[in-house]
Amino acid sequence: LMPGEGFEASFGLQPTPVKPMPEGRRGWRAASVGAADFEAHGSAADLVAMLGEQHVRTLVLDDARFRPRAEGLDASAAADLDALVGAAHAAGMRVLPVADSTIPDDPAWDAYRDEVAVAGAAEDEATGCPAGAWADYLVAAVARAMDDHGIDGVHLRGVGAPRGCASEAHGCGYDGDEGRHATWDVAAAREMMRRLRNVVKSRRPEGLLTVEAEAGAVAPVVAFADGLVCSAADAAGAPLSLDAFAAALGTAVGLPTEVLVQGDDAAVRNALALALAHGVALRPTGETLAAADRVWEAKDAFDIDTATWVPYWSERTVVTSDAADTAISAHVRRGEALAAVANRAADDRIVQLSLNRRVLHLGQVLTATDLLTGEAAPQVGEALRLRLAPLGPALVIIGSETMEAASSDE
Repeated sequence: LMPGEGFEASFGLQPTPVKPMPEGRRGWRAASVGAADFEAHGSAADLVAMLGEQHVRTLVLDDARFRPRAEGLDASAAADLDALVGAAHAAGMRVLPVADSTIPDDPAWDAYRDEVAVAGAAEDEATGCPAGAWADYLVAAVARAMDDHGIDGVHLRGVGAPRGCASEAHGCGYDGDEGRHATWDVAAAREMMRRLRNVVKSRRPEGLLTVEAEAGAVAPVVAFADGLVCSAADAAGAPLSLDAFAAALGTAVGLPTEVLVQGDDAAVRNALALALAHGVALRPTGETLAAADRVWEAKDAFDIDTATWVPYWSERTVVTSDAADTAISAHVRRGEALAAVANRAADDRIVQLSLNRRVLHLGQVLTATDLLTGEAAPQVGEALRLRLAPLGPALVIIGSETMEAASSDE
């Protein structure tokens, strides 16, 4: 583009309806387990028992041995997957193996790799392009896994947005003045996702197709999924801002969102804080299950489906903080609130929470406990005092004592 000169732009429109949020989505309670979790518990029954104790209802199996393959799994992996699916179904859990666009590291693929792989960058040589025959392979792989092992759907990684591809072998890219240029085939990626949805829902209408937005998500592609899974950090691992995180959610296309809760303590705190402030679900790993379970149980105990959600961006405020870089959202009903407090500062702090007593119908003597730590938030005058870790969360149940109870305490 040159200053002062006109330019031409061409574009196409792909209609993507905003679907109603699926019923029962809060009951998915999905957790990601890997090979280390499988090995640590010795048997499928023991692993499922541990997950059941943490109230998991959907097991996302992130183990390369169980990646769906059109030619089927080897005998050992197949036997282990059958045992895991059997134990999970007996406990009322779904099982979703992870599938991605990685071309299997198998000599049998050598003759076809150039035909199906993304072309244009060395790191993409092992990645299948949805515009080629790779889409047929992935659809067939998921179908076979469901038919052979009775899995309940699939979790997709790295397919929420097409990669730039310049492969002549399957019709991507174009020749320009400076050589071969890549194209991003959204239509092909959308069609692959539509076929995957048909595979899952035709076999198990209650099955799930979830997509991890590892490198972003394109609405026309992910709209066929049941849910979107996103990270609370950017590609370099830095915590997302409130605005950046909100932009990554699937709300715009009617997709419930789960947030990956994984990594070191700082990463886990950040993920919990952002998820709670935006009212979205958690996707923990084996190491972060305990924290996620506390959130699940707290929301169930409060019965948030019968409460009013007041997010931090609402003009109607019910709980506020004396710290500018603190976001507070709350589920409220008459006489009580479940407040999610997110510290967006990189240091720990003590904040004062002020309450809209008129809206909440609270008495003078407050009761408040952070359900994540079990620590009480003491009342100081008209406010509550709360300690927050760097980029950390709090989930505070707030109520008030009756006049009779307050008098008897004195």
